Amino acid sequence: MKIISYQKDYLDDCLSLYQVLGYPVDKLSLDDRLKAILSQEDYQLDLAIIEHRAVGMIAYAKMPFFERDGSYLRILALAVHGDYQRRGVGNALLEHLKQVARKENSLALAVNSGLTEERKGAHQFYLANGFKPSTQGFGRYL
Repeated sequence: MKIISYQKDYLDDCLSLYQVLGYPVDKLSLDDRLKAILSQEDYQLDLAIIEHRAVGMIAYAKMPFFERDGSYLRILALAVHGDYQRRGVGNALLEHLKQVARKENSLALAVNSGLTEERKGAHQFYLANGFKPSTQGFGRYL
């Protein structure tokens, strides 16, 4: 397995990974969305590649702390194709992100995860990887 920065050649694989997360999107919309997001300097999408296929992805943004000096990396999306779950892909993506954080002198990693039954496995994954519940998020669509 290798981990690389997003390349458009893997758009179809990313579309499948978005479906793993339950995010409804079509190919053209995803292409436009990724172009817009990745044009921002502090946003990144990295892919886990096995046999010329993106089987996992981790999207993140570098954010400054408001409450202290320094920055942290916020995980925006982490997905592994169902055929590759429980094979170390998610752990490899998190380890990769820790290395990125150290290189960029970021002090922490953070993630929000929905409070749904479907996300319980993700919650266990994060807990097993040293994340601690620390806040409660709220959202509102306009």
